[in-house]
Amino acid sequence: MDSQSFFNLAVARSRTTAIAVPQWFRAHAANIDRAVLFKHGSIIVAVVSNIGLMTGIVFSIYQFLAYQQADRVKYTFQYVEKYDDERFLDARRAVSEVLRSYEKKIASFNTVRMNADAEEKLRGRFAMFLVNDSNDKKGIAHELDLLVSFFSGVQICIEKKLCDKPVANAFLKSHADSLWTNFGPYIKGRRDTVDNYGLGLELFLKPE
Repeated sequence: MDSQSFFNLAVARSRTTAIAVPQWFRAHAANIDRAVLFKHGSIIVAVVSNIGLMTGIVFSIYQFLAYQQADRVKYTFQYVEKYDDERFLDARRAVSEVLRSYEKKIASFNTVRMNADAEEKLRGRFAMFLVNDSNDKKGIAHELDLLVSFFSGVQICIEKKLCDKPVANAFLKSHADSLWTNFGPYIKGRRDTVDNYGLGLELFLKPE
């Protein structure tokens, strides 16, 4: 076979092969199991639908939690505003005036060397004096009761997950710290006659 004849045969075979594949596919396409294709297609649609459903559920949960957080912040600010009401302002002024009057005496406790139990008793007696005998002998027992009760309400609101602890800390913790630092022994002593007196204030100051 000469070179020209071999070339012509190769071309003819290549054309036959190129045409044979699509012809075979068209001849057997009718035999493809359409039920299998439909089944796999349905599975893909179901998966996509479930992904969309889960995305919707996650977004709904996120929205719900965001609304809950917004409500907690709102309720917390209601307490912050309440703390600036006139009756609480009057109580805070009365307590502050007493503390300022005995500022040097209170500061001296930090310079006296004594064991923890002795210091606790001394601070307790002085706190009792501040509450009962200060402020021109009228005392500040009523004012302290009002402020202690306020922080008990804040703590209950936090425990019920109606108020936001970080927001409450930002606006109220310094006030609570001052009350507990100066009147903690008195507050704990009151529990002998009043159950859980000031417990909300104490719990409010505990770290999370």
